[in-house]
Amino acid sequence: MNSRDNLAGHPRRALRAFAGITPEAGLIRKALLLGSLYLCQALPMGFIFGGMPIIMRSEHVPLQQIGLLFVLHFPWAMKIFYAARVDRHYLPTLGRRKTWIVPLAWLSAILFFTISFLDMGRHYPVIFAVLLIYNLAMATSDIAVDGYATDILAPGEMRWGATLQACGRFAGMILGGGLFLALYGVLGWPQICRLLALAQFLLSLPALTIREPSAPHVPHAMPGDRPGVLGFLKQPRARWAIPALLLPTAFFFCGFQMRMPLMADLGLIPKEAGTILMHVGYPVGFAATVLSGWLLKRVGALPFLRFFCLGAIGLTAATICHAGRGTISPTHAAILLACDNALLGAINVWAYTLIMRLSAGRQSGTGVAALGSIFMLPPLILAPPAGAVGDRVGFFTLYSGLLALMLLCWAMTEGVLAEAKRRGSSPLGVTK
Repeated sequence: MNSRDNLAGHPRRALRAFAGITPEAGLIRKALLLGSLYLCQALPMGFIFGGMPIIMRSEHVPLQQIGLLFVLHFPWAMKIFYAARVDRHYLPTLGRRKTWIVPLAWLSAILFFTISFLDMGRHYPVIFAVLLIYNLAMATSDIAVDGYATDILAPGEMRWGATLQACGRFAGMILGGGLFLALYGVLGWPQICRLLALAQFLLSLPALTIREPSAPHVPHAMPGDRPGVLGFLKQPRARWAIPALLLPTAFFFCGFQMRMPLMADLGLIPKEAGTILMHVGYPVGFAATVLSGWLLKRVGALPFLRFFCLGAIGLTAATICHAGRGTISPTHAAILLACDNALLGAINVWAYTLIMRLSAGRQSGTGVAALGSIFMLPPLILAPPAGAVGDRVGFFTLYSGLLALMLLCWAMTEGVLAEAKRRGSSPLGVTK
């Protein structure tokens, strides 16, 4: 074989490594495939939410328009309303998951390529509309990706699926919001968008060769296995899972979203904040996410959740101290932001392990989308009023209130889980 044939064979051999991945395949092969699919989503999203606000400000886009980027999160929370259709409808020739994953990934790459021809200053409304369609396409694809992950992962492997998903977010911020933002100064807007489009296309290619399982893992069959979102949410474990997911996390997420504005008020300049996030915050979050996948199995779901609650309360108390002083050093800011991202990664691993295990079955995509949307809705709903409260009473009082609410919600969570266990419907039992 000559050198040209050898080089041409490498991509084929790489893709063949993903072929035939079923529930019986090795965890490493599954992880490589799922990692490529989650990074396919996370890389452009990291650029949109991590890099674009800075780029837009450098192009003199008004702050009001930059703030509209927040609206792009909503397609990800709205999956609950149509996830069952994605689960039910597909082209048999392509496969249940590939019908959605591959075409939507390629559509998303085309959309990013399209905005490379538009000027940020003059065509921002058009760019925003295209990005809204992009996020709708990626959120829809995510239903199929999460469903496929739940289908092929064995019960003991699902914590690693949740870990990959959470790591994908941090990798997206590190690469999309860091590396690609740095490259923007050299390449400019058109080339960055085209490079992101190419990366998304290449990362989606392994999905072409996979063989979908005919019999997904069903570790805990739900009674009746009712079709649709409402049918899924009426099942006992799913009903008890909702307060278990929301009570410990909702006000932590509010504190997470308010912490960067607090850093600015305490005197941390944007360059320092960006450096801390890229060199400390995101890498620590990534490492803590990987560690959480290992730790969750060793300590169990309920002790893991209690560790998180203690950590969130400690972080909030430290935040109150700095808010009261009115200043913060870069070192202390790095410690707070590292803890912030570590806790975010940990709770996402815990939550999505629970969600995937509860959703395993014939409508896994529906279940993951339903519980995942419910899990992420509180910060979208509570962040604006939390910001308004902060404007009125200041960060010290805001975080003091959040601390009190976290303590109350932790106590309520313990009561809810104890009652669910008494009734034989504890959602945490599926994460052991």
